[in-house]
Amino acid sequence: MNRLFLINKESGVTSFQTVSRVRRKLKIKKTGHAGTLDQFASGLLLILTGRYTRLVEYFTDFDKVYRATFEFGKETDTLDPEGRVIAESGIPPLSEIETALPSFFGKISQQPPQYSAVHIDGERAYRLALKGREVEMPSREIEIFDWKILDYRPPFLEVQIHCSKGTYIRSLARDLGRACGSCAYVTRLERLAVGGFSLSDAVTVDALSESGEEGLRDASLAAGAGFPVLSIKEVFAADYFNGKPIAAHWFDTEAAPGLFAVFCRDRFAGMVEKTETGFFRYRFVLAEE
Repeated sequence: MNRLFLINKESGVTSFQTVSRVRRKLKIKKTGHAGTLDQFASGLLLILTGRYTRLVEYFTDFDKVYRATFEFGKETDTLDPEGRVIAESGIPPLSEIETALPSFFGKISQQPPQYSAVHIDGERAYRLALKGREVEMPSREIEIFDWKILDYRPPFLEVQIHCSKGTYIRSLARDLGRACGSCAYVTRLERLAVGGFSLSDAVTVDALSESGEEGLRDASLAAGAGFPVLSIKEVFAADYFNGKPIAAHWFDTEAAPGLFAVFCRDRFAGMVEKTETGFFRYRFVLAEE
């Protein structure tokens, strides 16, 4: 079963537990997900099965859209509702929040939370935090494409954020709170989109049938992910599956440099990349069924 499933993860369960439930329900062994959601968070989780698990590295690169609620005046050690309160302050007016917000657009440097899956000296940061170790979290560059204030009923700010991979919404809450001379943490988080895939098309694990008919496949996979498509001419199909050097005349259309989803005989067959120098290289090939 080579499928991509759009799952609406419920709050209170981990991404790993959600993947395990899908694995048991569909009775398949090989599964993976593209982008962890915190236990307290809900929303879109991409789960890939079978040979499609080799797409995980590409799907984790997609940008994300979140809806979140920040509570000002408090900060927890985990920056989410499951932590203990470690700081309290006054509540900023909306005008201060709107003044601070422009500094959080575009490419910015962000320090991940102490309680995160970032590796520090070969160990997950959250494991070190649970042991009581204070570590200096290395900053990373992220990008905020859009940030909208949906509602503000002090102390709660509801926002929608379109951001790059690797962005921690919990860190955004912390940093925005401090920029306003206050403090803040995330009380609610929902992922609305991953790349071209939307939560509105997702199903819960309970609603997933044992046949897995809700899985997206082939054309839907490439279209939803936003990958441009190249189709191999029938006469060159064997060359492709045998791993021979790729030539531009194998395809029906010309290709600019970039990453492409390859189709052969109307089926998704893998990924190739065209370099800036005009050469093609395999990223991976799905064996011909």
